[in-house]
Amino acid sequence: MTRGAWPISAFLAVCFAAIVASDVAAAPVVFSDDEGDAVVRRTDNDGDGPFDPEVQAMPDLLEIRVDSFAPAMPHINPFVGMSDAAGLFVRIDLVFAGLVNPPGPVGLDDHWPTYEPDKYGPNPVVGYIEFDMDGNEDTGGEDQYPELRYLANVARFGGLPSEPRFADRAADGCDAFDGNVTTAPYYEASGEEFHFVLLGEEIEQYSVVTEAVAGNPALFEAGEIWWIDGDFFHKAHAYDDFATLCGSGGGDYKPEVTIQFAHDSQIDRTTVTLVFPKTNEGSARLISPSTNVQSQDGCDNNQFSIQEVLLDLHFGALFADSFTRMLPSFRFIAEWENQGTETFDTFLDPSTWRVQALVGTAYLPDQVDDDEFIWTDVYPNPTFGDMNADGVYDAADESYILEYIAEYDGGVGHDNDGDGMNQSVMLIDWGRCFSVCDVNYDGFVNLLDIGDSGLVGDMNLDGLVDGRDIGPFVLALTDPAAYSSQYPSANANVIGDTNDDGAFDLVDVTGMLNLLLGPQVEPLKGDMNGDNEVTIDDVIPFCLALTDPAVYQSTHGVDPTARGDCNGDGVLDARDIAHFANRLVVP
Repeated sequence: MTRGAWPISAFLAVCFAAIVASDVAAAPVVFSDDEGDAVVRRTDNDGDGPFDPEVQAMPDLLEIRVDSFAPAMPHINPFVGMSDAAGLFVRIDLVFAGLVNPPGPVGLDDHWPTYEPDKYGPNPVVGYIEFDMDGNEDTGGEDQYPELRYLANVARFGGLPSEPRFADRAADGCDAFDGNVTTAPYYEASGEEFHFVLLGEEIEQYSVVTEAVAGNPALFEAGEIWWIDGDFFHKAHAYDDFATLCGSGGGDYKPEVTIQFAHDSQIDRTTVTLVFPKTNEGSARLISPSTNVQSQDGCDNNQFSIQEVLLDLHFGALFADSFTRMLPSFRFIAEWENQGTETFDTFLDPSTWRVQALVGTAYLPDQVDDDEFIWTDVYPNPTFGDMNADGVYDAADESYILEYIAEYDGGVGHDNDGDGMNQSVMLIDWGRCFSVCDVNYDGFVNLLDIGDSGLVGDMNLDGLVDGRDIGPFVLALTDPAAYSSQYPSANANVIGDTNDDGAFDLVDVTGMLNLLLGPQVEPLKGDMNGDNEVTIDDVIPFCLALTDPAVYQSTHGVDPTARGDCNGDGVLDARDIAHFANRLVVP
C-alpha cells in the first residue's frame, strides 16, 4: 500500500518545530563497524547452501546509532525530529552498505509457514541487535533461541570478543550449546534488556512512503522509503517468566511498532530506523498530542515504553517467592531487585547503553536442510585469530590451535576424516557446528588457520602458483564477493598482495606476473632449496637454516633469513616453524 501525502501545513509545522526545539540538544552515540568486512558464514549442514553473490548482497553493517530523540509530530511522523536529551523517545538507526531489503518470512512459525525471504527484494537482511540498558551483563539474556544471537555465533568470525563483559560467555563451538544456563560458556547471558529483531515473521504490513520511478510497489528498491508495522522491539526473553504487572504467569513484551527502511541512492546506504518511547507519555504522543497517559501496567497491547518494562523487572525480582528464586533462570533478573526506580533515568539514557549485533541474510532461492540463516557481520568484531579473548593475535593463539589439532586429529566424534596423521581436523556437521579454531571457516582446523592463509599468488588454493591462479586472481580483483563465495577459506588481501604493501589492488598485477613468468625479486618464503616451490624437499634445508645458519648460507649461497623468515618478523627462529609448515605442499 502507499502512504497518503501529508498536507503542506503538516510539513511546515514539522520543520518549524524541529528548528525551535533546539534548546536541549543531544547527539547520537555511534557504534561503527568496518565497511567491507561482511563475509559468508553459512549455518546449514556441510556449509554449502545456495548463495549467489552475483545476485544477493551480504549485509554489511556500518553503524548502530542510538539517540535520545524528540520527534516534532510523533503522531504524524515519528522519524522527523531532533536529538534531545530530554526527548521522550529513543531513536535507533542501523546503517548498512548498499541496498538491503526488509526480510520476508523464513518459516520460523505458523504465521508464515512458507519460506519466502526475498518477498520484498533479493537482498533480505535478518538479525538481532541487543541492548544492555543497565550496564550489567549479569542481568538479561536470551533463553528461547540463544543459538541465533551474537554470543553463540561470534566465533564463526575468526575469534572471541575481548570486551570484559563477554568473558566466559561467547561459545567457542557448537559443543557449548548444552541448554544449561548454569554452565559456561554462558552464551545465553548476553546482558540485554531489549533487542531489535529483523525477521519477516514480525512484519504485519508496510506502507510505501517514497516509491522509485517506475518501481514495483511490492519490492523495496533503490531510493525508496518504507514504513513497516510489526513486532520488532522485544523485551529480553529471559525475563518473560518473571513478568508480574500484566497479570500472573509471566509473558513476553513486544508491542507493535513502526520501523523505517530508507535507501539513500547518492551514498548507496540503507538505514533501518526505530523510534521507541522511553515512557508511557511518549507512547501517548504517538497516538495524538492530547491522548491521556495510561499508568504503567506492564502490558504491550496498550501504551508501552521502556520504563514500563524496567518497572516490571524490578517488581518481578522484588516480589519473587522462594520457589521462583530457586529457578536456574532467576539469575537473569535477580539483580533487578536492587535496581529500583531511582536508577531508571540512567537506564533510559541511550548514551549509557552497550550493544552487540549479529546480522545476515537467508538462503536463496530455496531453503536447505531446514536452516534459515547465513550470518555475514557482527558487532563488536573479534580480533582475527584471537583464541583467548585478550584482543591480540600472537603465539599463544597459535599454540591453542596447534594443541586443538594435536588433541582431536583422528579423534572419534571430532575428526570426520578419521586420519590421525594429517594434522587436520575435519569438523563434524560443519555449518551447523563450528569451532573458533577454524579461523578461516572452511570446515577444517589445520595449519591454514595459523598465520598466513597460504602461498602468495596461490589464488585457487591448490598449493601452487601457476596459470590456474590467473582466473581466480582476476575474479578477486573485479568481484571480491564472488571470489569469497567460491573460495571461502581464502584471504585475498594476503595471498593476492604480491608486492607486500598491505593492500590487494591493481598494483599487484605486476607482482603476479613476476610470480608466473619470471624469477621472483624476493625469495619465496619457505623455498629453502631454491626451486621456486615450498615442498617437503625444503624441510631438511629449513632445519639446517634453523640449527646452523652459517652452513646453510655457505651451501646455498643465500641468507637463510631471506628464505626462512616465514612469519615476516625479520628473524629466523622457532616461531617460523608453524608458518613454514603452513606453506608446505605435500604430494
